[in-house]
Amino acid sequence: MRLLIIAFLATLSVISGCSNSSSSTPSQDSQNLQGSWKLTGATYDGGSISDDVRWTFDGDELIAQVHGASEKSQFKLGTAGPNTIWVKHHDNPLAGQGFIGGTLTGIYDLSGDRLRVCYDLTGRRYPKSFSANKGSRQIVYELARSR
Repeated sequence: MRLLIIAFLATLSVISGCSNSSSSTPSQDSQNLQGSWKLTGATYDGGSISDDVRWTFDGDELIAQVHGASEKSQFKLGTAGPNTIWVKHHDNPLAGQGFIGGTLTGIYDLSGDRLRVCYDLTGRRYPKSFSANKGSRQIVYELARSR
């Protein structure tokens, strides 16, 4: 389960690359998240997670590397208002029943070389805050730009 959560984190990071500046557009934010990011910490179900996870934003793709394995996802910013993100990893026929995976919905905050993202792992709603309390089915990622 832990490896699955980490893999989702890597996939979801696409969402997290946007700017918190109210004057930036989704297009500008997408440009700002291009490049490589390293996970500095994460919270899921009220507990801390740390692992060697790297994300690379390339165009409209997020390439997540976890323990040497790579996964590609598509992402879009501004899908449900400012600082929102939508990530498509794969089709999940059980998503409508609340099962985790496939499509993720989230919010993001970019401040310089720091990125914070919160996803609803079921993809059924957009989080209202950067919280991942026990039972929330949300995950919060903290990332730093890699040089």
